[in-house]
Amino acid sequence: MTSGIKNVILIGAGGNLGPAVLAEFLNSNFDVTVLARETSTSTYPAGTKVTRSDFSAQSLTEVFKGQDAVISIVGPTGFAEQNKFVDAAIAAGVKVFIPSEYGSDTKNPEVLKIAPVLAGKRTLVEYLETQQDKISWMVVIAGPFADWGIQNEFLQYDIPSKSAVIWDDGDVPVTQSTLSQIGRALVAILGHPSETANQYVYISSYTATANEIVAAFEKATGVKWDVQTISLEQTLAAAKEKFSKGEINHDVIMDLIRAACYSKEGYCDIRKNLWNGRLGLKEEGLEAVIKGLL
Repeated sequence: MTSGIKNVILIGAGGNLGPAVLAEFLNSNFDVTVLARETSTSTYPAGTKVTRSDFSAQSLTEVFKGQDAVISIVGPTGFAEQNKFVDAAIAAGVKVFIPSEYGSDTKNPEVLKIAPVLAGKRTLVEYLETQQDKISWMVVIAGPFADWGIQNEFLQYDIPSKSAVIWDDGDVPVTQSTLSQIGRALVAILGHPSETANQYVYISSYTATANEIVAAFEKATGVKWDVQTISLEQTLAAAKEKFSKGEINHDVIMDLIRAACYSKEGYCDIRKNLWNGRLGLKEEGLEAVIKGLL
C-alpha cells in the first residue's frame, strides 16, 4: 500500500510548524502541494503549488485524488477536522495519512492521564488503526519543539531577560526537536514508507534537562541567568482543578503538557524509542540549537 510515494499534500503549512516542514519538502524529491482554505491569507515561497478548498468532504476528496500522502500539520483549531481528512483521503485512494501530532508521546496512557487535552490525538490514531487496511498511517513523536518552544516561551526560557522557570529540581531529561528536524523526519519517513507504516516514529534533536539547558544558555551568553523554581505537584493540581471546572485556557493547557514532560517518570525522555538512526537523521545538539537562537 505504501510503495511509490511521490505526490504529497500538506494541510496547515502556514502555521507554526508548517513553514519549516514545507521548506524541507520543497528541498526534497517529492512533488509537494499545499492545501489552503479558500479564505486563507497565508503566503508561501515563490513557486509553491497551492490548491484551495472549502474543506467540505466532497472538495477534500477531489483535492486528494492523485496524491500518495496527506500530511496534517494543523494546529489545535483544526484537530476536530482530521477525521474528515482521513475519510476523504481514503475515498480518494491516498496511500498514507500522517496526523498532526509531533509533540508529546500520546501513545503513553500515563501522558494522557496528566494531560487529557491531548486525548483527541490518540483517539484519531485509534480510528486510523481501524482503517489501516485502506490507508497507512505514521505518527511522529518529537517532544517539545526545541527552537519554537524557547522563542515562544513554552519551555519557559526567556532570552531577552536571561531568565528561566524550572520545575522541581530541573533534572528530568526531555527529548526535544527543532521544527526543521521534524520536517526532515517527515521527508525521511515517506522515503521509508514500508518500514514506518502504521508506526509511532520517535525523533530527536537532543535530550537535555532544564538545568543543562540553563547552563548552556549561561555559557553561550556569558551571563548568569535568573532561575525561578516552581512545584510540579502544585502547578499540576491547579491546572487540573481549572480543567475539571471547564476553565480550559491557554495557560492551563500549557501547564498540563509541561507537567507531562517534567514528571519525574520522564515521559518526554524518548531516547530508547528513537528512529533517528534508521531514518538517517543526525541529532543537532543542544549547544548548536541555542547558538542558532542567539
